[in-house]
Amino acid sequence: MGGYGLDEGTTADQEAFALVNGRITYKRDNWELFVYARNLGDEGYSNNALDLRYTDFSNPAAPRPAGMILHFPGWPRTFGAGLSASF
Repeated sequence: MGGYGLDEGTTADQEAFALVNGRITYKRDNWELFVYARNLGDEGYSNNALDLRYTDFSNPAAPRPAGMILHFPGWPRTFGAGLSASF
């Protein structure tokens, strides 16, 4: 993934990162069995962000926005398996 801005003013950015996912499936007739892995490199990244900053115009000594940007993390390294059938 290339880098991208997390807020409207692009003051918070997500740097470029790489994710490696995988899935192996065995399918027979009307059922399938699968195992999967997500984010094998356990890359830390923000999936989205919420800008909770505000500008305090009543305090001239604080020209910068106060508050924080709340980051929503992406998936950590995850493994799983599943079984499905269709009728």
